[in-house]
Amino acid sequence: MANTKFSDVTVTLKGSVPSISIGLGIPAVLVKTNVDAPKSKMTKFYDIQAVSDAYGPDTDMTKVARAVFSQDARPEHIDVIEYTDITNDINTFWNEDFTFALLATPNAADNATLALAIEQLAYKFAVVQVEKAADLAAFKNMQWTIGTVLPFANGRLDAAIVGGVASRTVGSVNWKFKALNGIKAWDDIMTTEKGAIDEAFGITYLTRGNMASTTGGHVMNGLYIDDLHGRIWIDSNIQSSLMNVLNQNDKVPYNAVGIGLLLGELSAVLETAFQQGIIETGVDTKGSYSVAGSTREQQTASDINSRKYSGLTFTYTPSSSIDHADVNGTVLLP
Repeated sequence: MANTKFSDVTVTLKGSVPSISIGLGIPAVLVKTNVDAPKSKMTKFYDIQAVSDAYGPDTDMTKVARAVFSQDARPEHIDVIEYTDITNDINTFWNEDFTFALLATPNAADNATLALAIEQLAYKFAVVQVEKAADLAAFKNMQWTIGTVLPFANGRLDAAIVGGVASRTVGSVNWKFKALNGIKAWDDIMTTEKGAIDEAFGITYLTRGNMASTTGGHVMNGLYIDDLHGRIWIDSNIQSSLMNVLNQNDKVPYNAVGIGLLLGELSAVLETAFQQGIIETGVDTKGSYSVAGSTREQQTASDINSRKYSGLTFTYTPSSSIDHADVNGTVLLP
């Protein structure tokens, strides 16, 4: 996706903080930097062998990378951030191409620090793993935090779910019911613990029916991951698409012709979002979205003088999916 770090297009989705994201399925794994050389840096790794060579075959870093790269829909690469301070380094590397961030060696304090750092910036996800439902309380009501619950002996669910789901076409996939490679189902979990995980909007990994799969698809405030991922996709693609219109035309006139160019590009992005499954189907089988562009005459004199157009607006209904089915039957006696 095009780099929108420096953009003359601002997209504001009502009720959320606008931000920019570049790579929509790329995870960043944070690993504590070598204490003998405390300097933060970020490196891209494209396969498990390269990670193993850099960090050793049996380290937490390599185990996390293996959980990501062993998935069928794995990302092209992972970003490894060697950090000295989680909050500072998340800010330092914020405009890199990751959308999901997790820790190589998680603990309660570092999980909380990572989640808070992401929440304060928004439009990327912190992904944490804990071993019991009660530990999810630290992330209650966080909109940009995904909480997974699984004994670490069963595998790195936080890394595997990102590796298996995040890089699939945004809008095409629910994060619930996903089978993951290398993760052992927690089939001896107590019913009360499973209920507590569900109530806290956490995700674990269980056998149901005849296969093991993820049990949920929420962030910690109860919104759905796929809805928020779609929101990021729309924000990012509108910015890059409208920026391309400005870049690729000698001049976009401040009149009906120029406004029409911007409006057409905005419509095209939302139509693609509909085709991908981000936007719901309306009653007429078309996408449930609308776009509008006010005329030059409706703009303020200040905006016209500064060559700023603020007249584009849009609305959309996010798509949904069936996560549970209740079936009622009747027995007909002879």
